[in-house]
This record gives sequence, structure tokens and C-alpha cells, in this order.
Amino acid sequence: MDKMKKLLVIFFLFVCVAVSQQEKVTPLLQTKISNATDSEPILVWVFFQDKGNATEQYFAQPSLAVSEKSLQRRTKVLPANALIDITDVPLNNDYVNAVTQSGFKMKQRTKWFNGISGSATKSQIEIIASLSFVKQIDIVYLLRKPKEISESSKEIIIPKEKQNYSLDYGASFTQVNQINVPPVHDLGIHGEGVTICLMDAGFNNLPHESFASMNIIAKYDFVNHDTGVGDSTDMGEGSHGTQTLSTIGGYKPGQLIGPAFSATYILAKTENTDSETPIEEDNWIAASEWADSIGVDVTSTSLGYITFDSPFTSYTWQSIDGNT
Repeated sequence: MDKMKKLLVIFFLFVCVAVSQQEKVTPLLQTKISNATDSEPILVWVFFQDKGNATEQYFAQPSLAVSEKSLQRRTKVLPANALIDITDVPLNNDYVNAVTQSGFKMKQRTKWFNGISGSATKSQIEIIASLSFVKQIDIVYLLRKPKEISESSKEIIIPKEKQNYSLDYGASFTQVNQINVPPVHDLGIHGEGVTICLMDAGFNNLPHESFASMNIIAKYDFVNHDTGVGDSTDMGEGSHGTQTLSTIGGYKPGQLIGPAFSATYILAKTENTDSETPIEEDNWIAASEWADSIGVDVTSTSLGYITFDSPFTSYTWQSIDGNT
């Protein structure tokens, strides 16, 4: 009888552990797992319960978590004794290492959401779910890149308007005048003292003369994990990032003058133009955290992720609720 009781207890504990592991895997990921082969890599998020016990050092010395510039920016809106919170504390490397030891291939890490993204097989996900410090495992959705829409090769010529301002905007006068930039420039305000981060598809023409005077303090490619944000042998093409950067901060009198040509710039390549996958949302999160730690004041993103490939449900207006 005692032996039977022990077996029942062991069985009960086994069931409890199995149920606990299953609860960590979201229903959408469970569906994906059930349709996947044993060796198929599945893109997932792994979120942790906490950041471990060694967090007080960061609150005692906030500069260990973010830069002095970031702290200075925060003093404008936060109490001096609360310039950082738990989201600023780095991930627990012991947790990360334990997950990667399962065979998990990490793509990005996020301290704000306390997790990592990457690929794992069904058996690896089961191992990860058994780790006590893992809070949840969720799916990373897949998207299909829409067909390119052909554009007319006909050049659009914007007539130069008569202007009585100190700078010669050329054809860019129309766009900056729409938002009343020229009078602001004449007050001596050109973006000085402001750090701007652009998160885009890369920046493939930085040697162009319109960027010659631009102060770029940091660059990183979150798609390919290197410091080159232009076109090269790796993934992604950067003409769109070049366009957005020049619109904001380009400077070539007589042709193009952007509103913030004297600002300081951080460039992050987060978009892979070779495909449309939700891993780029992970890239964006990683870039945001990176820019914040440097001390960014303004971020600019000309990107969007809406339509999902079958069999996944696309984002709808109901999804835009701050929680999805």
C-alpha cells in the first residue's frame, strides 16, 4: 500500500510538472508545435520570471545600466532617486545561457520585456519550459513580403518658391515650409543638442555630400549583427533609410535642407528588405533599448507590420490596443 501511495505521489507530481510546463507555452505556440516536425526550427519568444538577485547594484549605480546622457535626459521628467527601473536592468546572463544550452539559437534580447527571441525545435522548447525561471514561451509570427508596386520613372519636379529666409532650401522648401521650419531656423534652432535615432532598412549612401556635416555617433545593424548599416554582402537594402535620414537631417544648400541638420544621430538597421518577418519587430525593440541606453531624445521609424501570411491572423484595428 505504501508503495502504491508513493507511485501515486510521483505520478501526481509528474502531471503537475507537465501541466505547469504546458501553461508556459501560449495556445498559438502550442498549435504551431502540433503542426511542426521534430526537427523544424520554430521562432519563439522566451520570457523570464525576473532578473535574478543581483539587481541592486544597478539601482545603486544607474550608470551601469544606461549612459550618463540617458540619465541626464531622464532628470527632466523623473525624480533624481528614480532615474531607472527594473526594465533598465540587463537580462540575467545565467538565464540566457541556460536557455541557449538547450540548443536555442538566439536572435535578439530585450531587457524591457525581460526575454530573448530565436529559434528552437519542439524538444528544445519542452526543455526550456521546464526551467523554473522561464515565465512564458510565445510564437514569433511569420509574414510574407507584399509584391513591389512599380513606380513611375518620371521625375517629379517641385518648383522652387520665392523665399525670404537665411537658408536656401531649394526644392525642399515646400516640405519644410509645410511645418513652419524656415522661421525656426532663422531663430538659430537647427536641432542642436538633440540626439535622434533612426530605425529603418539601413542607410546605403552615407558618403553623399548632404550627410558630410552630419554628426553620427553610433551605428548598428540589428538584422545582421554588425556595425555596417549600408548595403553589403549581407541581408537588406538601405535606400529607404537614406531617404528618411536625408529628409530629417540632410544639408546641401540650394537643394536639400532638413529640419534638424545640426542634431546628433544614431542609426539602427532593423528592417530586412529581403523579406517581411516579425523578427524585425524584435530588431526594433533591441534597437530602441540600445538607443535609449545611449541617451536618445527622439526616435524616428518609418516602418510597419500589419498583414500576416496564412495561416496566421493579420493584425486588425482591434489589435491596436496597446497589449497585442
